[in-house]
Amino acid sequence: MPRPSGYRSEVLAQPTQMAVYAAAKNYTIGKARKGVPVNTGNSSGEGWQDTGWDFYDEVGEYRYAVDWVGNLLSRAVLTVTENGAESTNELAIETMAALFGGPEGQSEMLRSLGIHYTVAGEAFIVGVDQGDADSWHVIASTEIKRTGDNTFRIPGMDLDITGNDSLVMRLWRAHPRKPWKANAPTRAVLPILGEINKLTMHVAAQLDSRLAGAGLLILPSEMSFPTMPTTKPRQPANEGDPVQTIAPSGAQGFVDMLIDVMETAIGNRGDASALVPIVLQVAGEYIDKVQHLTFWSELDEHAIELRNEAIRRLALGMDMPPEVLTGIADVNHWGAWQVDESSIKAHSEPLLKAITSALTIGYLRPVLEAEGMSEEEALTFAIGADTSQLRMRPNRSKESIELYEHGELKAETMRRENGFTEDDEPDEEERRKWLIRKVASGSASPEQVEQALQMLGIQIVSEADADNMRETRPDPSIKDHPDPGIPEEAVAAAEQMVFRALERAGNRLKNRLGGKVSERIDAVALYLRMPEITAAEANGLLEDAWASCSWTDLGVEAEALERVLDAYTTALLVKRAPHDRALLRTYLADIPPRLPVAV
Repeated sequence: MPRPSGYRSEVLAQPTQMAVYAAAKNYTIGKARKGVPVNTGNSSGEGWQDTGWDFYDEVGEYRYAVDWVGNLLSRAVLTVTENGAESTNELAIETMAALFGGPEGQSEMLRSLGIHYTVAGEAFIVGVDQGDADSWHVIASTEIKRTGDNTFRIPGMDLDITGNDSLVMRLWRAHPRKPWKANAPTRAVLPILGEINKLTMHVAAQLDSRLAGAGLLILPSEMSFPTMPTTKPRQPANEGDPVQTIAPSGAQGFVDMLIDVMETAIGNRGDASALVPIVLQVAGEYIDKVQHLTFWSELDEHAIELRNEAIRRLALGMDMPPEVLTGIADVNHWGAWQVDESSIKAHSEPLLKAITSALTIGYLRPVLEAEGMSEEEALTFAIGADTSQLRMRPNRSKESIELYEHGELKAETMRRENGFTEDDEPDEEERRKWLIRKVASGSASPEQVEQALQMLGIQIVSEADADNMRETRPDPSIKDHPDPGIPEEAVAAAEQMVFRALERAGNRLKNRLGGKVSERIDAVALYLRMPEITAAEANGLLEDAWASCSWTDLGVEAEALERVLDAYTTALLVKRAPHDRALLRTYLADIPPRLPVAV
């Protein structure tokens, strides 16, 4: 059956819990509530829903927008929560797995519900017991009919359903004025869809009229035409007689010659007739008497403009970012990512919330109660949606490696951001070999080497030798290594490099935003006015900004200086913090002085 055993199917019911953002009615579970308005007709569909489905089949732009919503929702993963956290209750997990046969079927269910919610604002979920296998369907409200108090029929599938062995549940997005009716973005854009459809038919009719014929070429009878060199075959009167040729004269001969020249020019672009004009001598008094009559209307350029404007209005009326329909050609990589983020937060997540709430009300909790769980306990369970697979994040591989090297990120996260899984984690033997190579390269301090080797269970020297080494090594003294401080000249020079880098980043932001930024805003301080700049985006803004480090002598290695200044400026961009000379000084203090060159 399409639910765990013991699941009772009785009479028409209205769930006791109703959310303001979702609506669900279970037709085959529980007891009916009196006084609740229900659709008592033979079909739940309304006229505007039929019209919406017709436009879904006829208007390509609208179909693309609707399918985009469904495809985006299909990437979500349904989960069961208990008091807001992921549930480990076996009954709840089993009940969730029974819905549409598991994750793959639920993905297709979400895709279909996204389409139905966008076009008609409602759908019916039908689960039919077929013995060994269960059959699940998402049915349009216009395609299911009620034949009795607890019986339904789907004419297109020739399927009769009774609540004794099947699950029938209506899900809908409640209209704010009449909550028992469905609401959808399509309802408000039906006039716009009608405009697009009529304008498309208008353009098609104009094209058809131009293809219907070439019109009439009217030549005055007073014009005389010489015999043309064009010949045409004449069919013999009797079978077996040779085929004869004729050379039409007059106006017909002229028309035949035109046809022959055009056919030659089209078939062979290299033929001279494609370039040589046709010469015809006509008395001057008859030149203006030649007319060409056509039977088509001229192609109306405004029709295409009106259709483009209607598509723009459609994009604004749909429950999605307008850029999905109007295009994102003028949006860069980061802008496209923000469009995707906004579509999830402002459009997909609310729709998923409506669907999961409806499934919780109409499916999960009634099943749990039918299996013997108390109503109070069943209310602690809910269906949620994991939207992590919906999000397209920028490449953060470089940042993940840097954070891992600084001890601020887990190895698992670093691998994930670089496109690897936990199966790619090195085993203990590989890690030991890597550590030995790291130690041999001399890039670690003695204390780090000793501690790392102890943690890994590797002992290169004996305990006695280690004790002697610790005894002979004196504790470091601050007096032995006084901090001479950083010269003000060096800080000032580094400060100018930071200003140049911020100016470069600001100019790139101006180019990215086009004419949306006033020219009076200083490029150096433009980042302070930005809503958000990620670390990866800051990395792109500061690309090739530190060339001066290689020819400016501040007494430190150029690579170390570039690394520190880049880290400081990146922090300013990401945190949108103003430049602080004291903070810059602390960054510069971490740069070791350049070792003197032996002569």
